[in-house]
Amino acid sequence: MLKTTNLSVFANRDRKSIAILKSIDFRAQLGDLVAIVGPSGCGKSTFLKAIAGLVRHTEGQMSWLNREIDGDYDIEPEMLAYVPQFGIFHEELTVEEILTDAAILRLGQLTDGFIQARVTEVAELTGLSELLQREAKVLSGGQKRRLALAMELVSEPSIILADEVTSGLDPKSSFEITNLLRSLATEKKKIVLHVTHELKHIGYYDAVVVLIDGVMAFHGSPAEMSSYFQTADPEEIFQRLSEVQTEAWESSWRNVSLEHEPSPEREEKLNTESLARKRGLGRWLAQFFCLTRRRFRIFVRKRVQIVLQALFLFVFPGIVVLFALKGLPEIQNMSLNLETNPARMLKETLDYSSQVSQVGRLVSGLAMFQVILLALMGANNAAREIAAERGIFEKEKLSGLSTSSYLMSKILFLVLLVLAQSLGMTVLVKEVCNLPGNFGEQFAVLCLVNLSLTSTSLAISSWSRTAEQASLIALYVVGFQLPLSGAVLALPDSLATITRPFIAAYWSWAGYLQTLKETRLYDLVTFSGSTTLDTWMLCVLVLTLQSVVCVLIAFFGSYRSSLSD
Repeated sequence: MLKTTNLSVFANRDRKSIAILKSIDFRAQLGDLVAIVGPSGCGKSTFLKAIAGLVRHTEGQMSWLNREIDGDYDIEPEMLAYVPQFGIFHEELTVEEILTDAAILRLGQLTDGFIQARVTEVAELTGLSELLQREAKVLSGGQKRRLALAMELVSEPSIILADEVTSGLDPKSSFEITNLLRSLATEKKKIVLHVTHELKHIGYYDAVVVLIDGVMAFHGSPAEMSSYFQTADPEEIFQRLSEVQTEAWESSWRNVSLEHEPSPEREEKLNTESLARKRGLGRWLAQFFCLTRRRFRIFVRKRVQIVLQALFLFVFPGIVVLFALKGLPEIQNMSLNLETNPARMLKETLDYSSQVSQVGRLVSGLAMFQVILLALMGANNAAREIAAERGIFEKEKLSGLSTSSYLMSKILFLVLLVLAQSLGMTVLVKEVCNLPGNFGEQFAVLCLVNLSLTSTSLAISSWSRTAEQASLIALYVVGFQLPLSGAVLALPDSLATITRPFIAAYWSWAGYLQTLKETRLYDLVTFSGSTTLDTWMLCVLVLTLQSVVCVLIAFFGSYRSSLSD
């Protein structure tokens, strides 16, 4: 039995703020289909989220199978299904791929045969068998609601929380979904709670809970509801609720419920052996490989991403090369002729200084150009990575997904992307421009600036509400890299001391120039510039530290829950 006693949820959990739910007494048994109805904003969805653990109740008790749900015990993820109003899944995938991934993430990789059997079973149960090879983006509204429900059924949950899954559907689809919920409750012996505004199918439900302004106005059978509200048409209940003050409904129902004899408890037989038998490292690895495979699958199916990455790999390095088409000019008159003609000696000295300054600026500019373009790639790589699929991530986390396995799958994908982008830039520029210096050291500092900005953008993405917000912030971060690097104009010592530890562009630029230290070009760069260059090893250490810190920030940001908003 699922039971709540005096359940209250306050806006800020301090008992002094507004009560979203107040003193809710409720119970449901296996096999019950319960409708949660009431005007918009009355607390229906909050009630479901409180049961799911997305919103913590401030007062009262909640129990499942005679165990109180508190800080020490929560409903096992695989026992509870939360189906939001709109399906949350990657629409580039097929129905079969979505269900297979859902089964692996919720249950762990048991055997391919077991996973396939679960997918086949829930597809048949929800009427999706003929649609398994169809991409989710071409499904109708009703089919997407079935898919969202099927994703939850792979783990054989005992409690199904459906939040307006029939809203906005045509009458036929609405009836089919309601009938499916009825079947799940009756035949599969599940507790199904359905938040709905549609009361035309109310006769299919075992019980109805009516909420208004966060308080309970009724809890009983559909027949008892019609009698209590004195209306033959269930659709008129909303009008009846508006005719009497909330306090009057609350008081009236409380008086009735004290006299009301609760229905006897049915004998409940629940198979407590969970399908999710794999735990620990095995489950973590199953989730990690599933998420990694899914990320690459989505990547190759987005043509825009393929074109963009091709642009990064070939066009961006080409732009750098374009600015050095003439190559690094050979320096003429590097040793002055000691002629007796003072005028000629002065002219040669001036020509020498001009050439030195020109070559120094060119080398420094080529290095910084590579750094800034790689920084832009890093911002693009990860700014949308978490924020764009936050809803999917939160939904899967509610179903038992490990946050660390999710983040590590993202990191693996991004690291491979960074390696490809940085290698392309290093090879093309070095070969075409014929720049001297150690290839490995140059690749390392260019790769690390890309990785640092990628990690920074990933951290931004994990804390942002929307993908657009994350992209904008990441763009601003990249925009400050060039002016604060000191490569163009030297910064005041006080400002440089404060900002330099955070400016990845400086450390990559300085590290790259340090790879030229054994060549004459390094002398020309330092001759023409006034910014002090740190050692290559220090540059690598700082860039690595920046990446690690940003990954940790992303990890903590990933624990935020947006479904509870």
